[in-house]
Amino acid sequence: MHTTARPAGTGTTTSGAARRRAYALAGAGLTAAALAGCAGTPGAAAVADGRVIPASDVRVAMQELGALGGQISVASVTSVLVQEPIVAELGEQYGVGASDEEAAALLDQSATQADPGAAPGTYSEPTLAIARYTLVTGELSELENADEVIAAFTERLDALDLEVNPRYGTADGGNVGAPAAWPWIITPVEAGS
Repeated sequence: MHTTARPAGTGTTTSGAARRRAYALAGAGLTAAALAGCAGTPGAAAVADGRVIPASDVRVAMQELGALGGQISVASVTSVLVQEPIVAELGEQYGVGASDEEAAALLDQSATQADPGAAPGTYSEPTLAIARYTLVTGELSELENADEVIAAFTERLDALDLEVNPRYGTADGGNVGAPAAWPWIITPVEAGS
């Protein structure tokens, strides 16, 4: 039997192959943790104060908005879907709002600008939410006390507990920034590209 002399207290020897397996397993664990993104929430693009923004909502909105001829990013769509409930609450608080019909009309207007022969469309809830966000933020910015509204919006964004799946972006306060460039993460294709 062959024994290896080692200093006292160093434990058992580990072969090079066993060490490589241990490193590979540790690396796989870190990769899995990073890919999990919104821990415990499979299929989420983001989780904001416990509210899940499904990856499917981001994909559908990107497809529908991309078909209207717009250049949009995964991060911007995710960010608006995160922020839309805050904007809706502020709109209600300050007496402005937008209906689904008004949102659809805005989307139809965008469609006819891209293609004058476009017929009115049917839009998903995430796409309507983005259009409502656009209408309400426009109205809020025209209020006499717009500075007060912006301060309230910023305060709510700063207090937001936001977790973002790395495929959809990075959490930056209450905003979603561009996804980090990790060679092992496949980022959804930008609409209109």
